[in-house]
Amino acid sequence: MTEATAESEPEDGGPADTGADTDTCAGTGTGASHRPIRVLLEMRPAFDGFAGIPQEVRLLFRGLSQLPHVRLAGLLQAANRMLARGLGGRERAPTSARRVKRLSDVVVSVRRDPPSGRLRRLNYRLRQAPVFARLFAPESFSVGTRLGDFTAPGFEDFLWRSLFAKTLDPDDRSSVTAADYHVCRPSWQTFHTVGDIERKFGRTARYPRLDTTGHDVFIGQTPYPGRVAPGTQLVIRYHDAIPLFMPHTIPDPVRHQAQHYHALAANVASGAWFSCVSEATRADLIRVFPEAEPRAVTIPNMIAPAYRAEDVPAAQVRGIVRTRLYEASGWLPTFDSAADKRDFYTASLPAEAPRYLLMVSTIEPRKNHLRLLAAWERLRIERPDLKLIVVGRAVCLAVGLAGGAQS
Repeated sequence: MTEATAESEPEDGGPADTGADTDTCAGTGTGASHRPIRVLLEMRPAFDGFAGIPQEVRLLFRGLSQLPHVRLAGLLQAANRMLARGLGGRERAPTSARRVKRLSDVVVSVRRDPPSGRLRRLNYRLRQAPVFARLFAPESFSVGTRLGDFTAPGFEDFLWRSLFAKTLDPDDRSSVTAADYHVCRPSWQTFHTVGDIERKFGRTARYPRLDTTGHDVFIGQTPYPGRVAPGTQLVIRYHDAIPLFMPHTIPDPVRHQAQHYHALAANVASGAWFSCVSEATRADLIRVFPEAEPRAVTIPNMIAPAYRAEDVPAAQVRGIVRTRLYEASGWLPTFDSAADKRDFYTASLPAEAPRYLLMVSTIEPRKNHLRLLAAWERLRIERPDLKLIVVGRAVCLAVGLAGGAQS
């Protein structure tokens, strides 16, 4: 496909306005344009580790980037950090050196650790104050928060390591780092805070608007605490309603439940579409907001191309389990000597191909590991050689799982 209009650099630092047409994709409607659909995808979860939503975001970005009728861009926004502004804004034609410095500032702001010491924290908050105050200005709710540009040449390694390397194959590196990226300076949590403050002065939470001008679709992960520009369709990738129906299983339930509900209510009211990961998730969404039913569809999570059946020697399985065991988890016995440890692993990891149940998830109450342990114990009545392998990172409220495993 060819684009109908050439891009021009925006004066306000937002995404380039590429001349949105009435129709968004070639071959649709009367007088359809010959340009791809322009999609902006929230990348915030991809900065995290190996959990499900970060993996899904990386795979979704890869999948969309391979569609010939989609022009994809990624939104860089931190969960709790204010980012540098990137390119654009008032500086119309920065020198090459200044351009590199501005992009490098974005990298530093993503990687910056929270300041330590009272004076440093105070200085950090003072620098954040003007950005935070502007989110309450009328322009923030009408025109929207301007997005800076982040161009990859020279910064491919940052994009690959920070966003994609934990999931994608190295063969995907060149394609995903060649995409366009934009920077939202205020954090995702700051957007939530603005909505909470606005809600205290009215009946509903009013969230800042992103200046998504030039994009046909914005895809946000989980309820997104923001709005989009006119002409941009908001799509929410909805993973679960656990903060609403099972708040007793999550850390900091008061804050998470409130933020989830009010952002979700605002997304529904704005006319967003919802791409739910399962029929159960879609049913929960409709149970809370019946009016969202016509705009809620089910699209299961993507599976990595590397996920396939393999014939692996039993010795390799044993080696992986043995070298990756987290011995400080509290799930394993205390050994009095190296010989005791060797004997334990020899008995627990038999030479023949092991039969096992595999659980991959973060280790926290909402994943229901205790129920899995109970089911495994029942299965072992008939299959005493059946092993249970738990893979995941222990997070808050994992209390009781180690005791359950030992008992």
